Amino acid sequence: MITGKVAALTTEVNHILDRRGQLLRQRDATQDLQQAEVLGESIAKIDRELVLPLRKRIHDIRNATHDHTDRKRLKKLEARLDRVISGIEIERESDISARHQQDLREALSNAKTNSERRRIDRKLRRARRDKNLYLASLRDTITRPDNQ
Repeated sequence: MITGKVAALTTEVNHILDRRGQLLRQRDATQDLQQAEVLGESIAKIDRELVLPLRKRIHDIRNATHDHTDRKRLKKLEARLDRVISGIEIERESDISARHQQDLREALSNAKTNSERRRIDRKLRRARRDKNLYLASLRDTITRPDNQ
């Protein structure tokens, strides 16, 4: 059992997220654009240099742990960091064309294994979600008054 490590990791996560939260509040409260930019860079540095490596370390420890209780606590810590990281996601190009979706549907019907079907189905769902988000953003742009 590595409960001591879990407690230490919990303390470390709390400390990092508290510091990050303080910087976020300061950035949101400031009126000075230059100061807000400096605070934003500090937040990005914390994300890059502390949050991402800590999440990887927690994930590795969780995979090496056999105790169910410790694994559960580590999973919760990992989920907390994932929620923070979700704002750091890397942008990706998306293909929302009807032809791409048709190709995915054909590939899904021709898939020979369940794992291949699941992989293609995930791609198809992502393509549909991207298309829906794109159409929603167009609707918002069209319905927004010109004076804003």
